[in-house]
Amino acid sequence: MEKLSILNAGQNYRLVGGSDRYFMDLEALLKKNGHDVVPFAANHSDNVQTDWKIFFPKANNFNNPDFSDVINFIYSKPAQRSLRNLLKENQFDLAHLHIYYGQLTGSILKALEEYNIPIVQTLHEYKLVCPVYSLYRNESICDLCKDGKFYHGLIHRCNRNSISRSALSILESYVSRYVGAISKINKFICVSNYQRSLIENMGIPSNKLLTVHNFVRAELFRKAEGQGKYVLYFGRLEKIKGIFTLLEAATKLPRIRFVIVGHGTDAKLFESFIVDRSIKNVDFFGFKSGEELEIIIANCRFSILPTEWPETFGLTVLETFMKGRPVVASRIGGVQEVIDEGIDGCFFEAGNVDGLCNSIESLWMNPDNCMEMGRQGQIKALTTFGPDTHYENLMKVYSSVL
Repeated sequence: MEKLSILNAGQNYRLVGGSDRYFMDLEALLKKNGHDVVPFAANHSDNVQTDWKIFFPKANNFNNPDFSDVINFIYSKPAQRSLRNLLKENQFDLAHLHIYYGQLTGSILKALEEYNIPIVQTLHEYKLVCPVYSLYRNESICDLCKDGKFYHGLIHRCNRNSISRSALSILESYVSRYVGAISKINKFICVSNYQRSLIENMGIPSNKLLTVHNFVRAELFRKAEGQGKYVLYFGRLEKIKGIFTLLEAATKLPRIRFVIVGHGTDAKLFESFIVDRSIKNVDFFGFKSGEELEIIIANCRFSILPTEWPETFGLTVLETFMKGRPVVASRIGGVQEVIDEGIDGCFFEAGNVDGLCNSIESLWMNPDNCMEMGRQGQIKALTTFGPDTHYENLMKVYSSVL
């Protein structure tokens, strides 16, 4: 494809979660293939440095919000003005959106429409069809908001069991859909067929949905050395990620060391659980990134993804594979399209502590098998989920809207 000028937009230009990693990795991939890429995100002191920050709108303060932060969470005029200023001075062939709500909001869609810029969006969760993004309630998948019936989120207090938070999330979802969160997007990129099927069943037009699996950077490759010293979880520290199930398993396997890396809204709950239960074989390392995180992954025997909500993909699986290590994961969501049971990892039923214990013991007691499974995962990550394959598939999506 000829050289394109692409606006790459998301709420964070810094590493907060997996979607931010993809946002920045995509920019690097597109630039490597000769395209001009301009980021657009909220301005934050921890952002990656870029000359384009002069066009970034001020970030909303969600930790201690005032009235303007609440209004701008629903529909951000400052973000719209900032984008218009950027579009006045630069021409784009295409806009690629990620998680733009929260900080940028649906306000930016009007500005893109004014300049006749085609839009694709990578869906990193289920926000289009669920006000709290997860399609998860009462420890099971929930489809009550199907066809835009977001009011169910208020009835069930889906945002942290809070009426005010739930009402705000629902209002934002209605406003977002009204201003074009579906109608103004040319194509939605789902990161797994599982996610695509769920979203289609929830009322999103099938002709707007395509699947392009996530990818992993080739430079993350590292030859596995040794058998690994511990079992690892790395990612967001939230209850829906299955951390309590993991900690319960740790109590039953005192001879195995567990390492947990990350941060999140429920971190203190997990730390208190460890103290209250006097668990001695679990180490919390907090948030890590870059080379420090890569070394931690490389030194594990295998990683665990114990999620209890329907993960759209599970990027940490590929990051583990690239270090030559296998993965134990709950059998739910898009991760089932990444792991081949018995080849590069294994599954257990989500929330089943005994099932998780059995999987952990099986791999831990067979380190040579772990090494071979990790080798197979690494081959898969470099080929099926490598950057070249991803780029080729992405260009097909771009061509379909240009």
